[in-house]
Amino acid sequence: MLWWAQRLSEPGLGSGFATGSGETRRTGRIKMIHDVIKSLNGIVMVFDEKGEQLPEYKGCYEEVRDKILANAPPSAKFFHFVWMVSSGEISREEW
Repeated sequence: MLWWAQRLSEPGLGSGFATGSGETRRTGRIKMIHDVIKSLNGIVMVFDEKGEQLPEYKGCYEEVRDKILANAPPSAKFFHFVWMVSSGEISREEW
């Protein structure tokens, strides 16, 4: 099971994820997009390499898609998510 699928299946969806924006200010560490997840209802969640959510990219697919694709490095992984089931990694173009 992918790490984020494990986290999302836990009670309190999203609990424990850091928001990230304060982290960048405090540490100077720039967070890179690592995993991008789009649910069936069009909600997108983005995580860095530590599994922390990047709230600046969270939202409706139509509203965040261009920003994510412009800022995601080539190594970013894209996924479709159905509750309790992952489609597995898909290509950037298919996403």
